[in-house]
Amino acid sequence: MRTNGVPNLPDPGPSGYQTSGINLQSPAAERAFNVCVNYLHQPAHPPPTPESVQEEDLKFAQCMRANGVPNFPDPDANGNIQFPITSPIPQSPAFQHAQNGPCKKYLSR
Repeated sequence: MRTNGVPNLPDPGPSGYQTSGINLQSPAAERAFNVCVNYLHQPAHPPPTPESVQEEDLKFAQCMRANGVPNFPDPDANGNIQFPITSPIPQSPAFQHAQNGPCKKYLSR
């Protein structure tokens, strides 16, 4: 970026780039970015979730439903559980009891 028109851009620190005082919207910065975009770190895709972990995640969901949380959703292939935005499920006493009681064994990984 410095070589291509943004001479004051500092090296990144532990928390990334500190760009205060630099106009990254300027034509020079935009040109430099277009030249340098291929050097940006691309996040790696996480490895697939092992089948054994997927099975445990599903058992946890089944356990939660069997222990007082009937609307507990199944996890996706990565083990993520998506609750509706308006769902009070995680705060409910039944949820807390099931998670911290009979279903806790599925969380120890």
